[in-house]
Amino acid sequence: MSDPKPLDARAVLLDKAQRRAEERAQVLAQHQQRLARLQASAQRVSEMLADYQRRLAQDHRRPRPMADTRNDRLFLHNLQGMADKLGQDLRAAHAHRDAAAQALGEAERAVLQARKLLELAEQARIAQRERREQAAMDDWSTMRHAHKAHAHDAAGGRQ
Repeated sequence: MSDPKPLDARAVLLDKAQRRAEERAQVLAQHQQRLARLQASAQRVSEMLADYQRRLAQDHRRPRPMADTRNDRLFLHNLQGMADKLGQDLRAAHAHRDAAAQALGEAERAVLQARKLLELAEQARIAQRERREQAAMDDWSTMRHAHKAHAHDAAGGRQ
């Protein structure tokens, strides 16, 4: 009989690799969701910035109090700062998402490797069982042949 422990160990390794791949897939999904939220925020801020700049350009033709002009500049500066910060966050989110995708790829390769090892172990177990069965059939055939030869010799000696 084959030792079931190596087969069990390979199955445990496969289960562990599958769990790791599932965890990596969840992490990747979280990074993709964060990236999507950041992209949406960046788009909104960019639209706000463009809209405000357009309104200021239109209002620039009319005289405005200095306090309003200063407030407009401060607001534009804050919007631009927000857009810059979102740009940095987007670059970092892209890097994190790419790293998570790479980690998932590695985990999926580990699953495939563990699955292949399990398949190879199963094939080896089947081949070993077939060899044992063939050896048993060969032994039975040899014993049967020996028994017939002995019976033939015994029958020949009586005549």
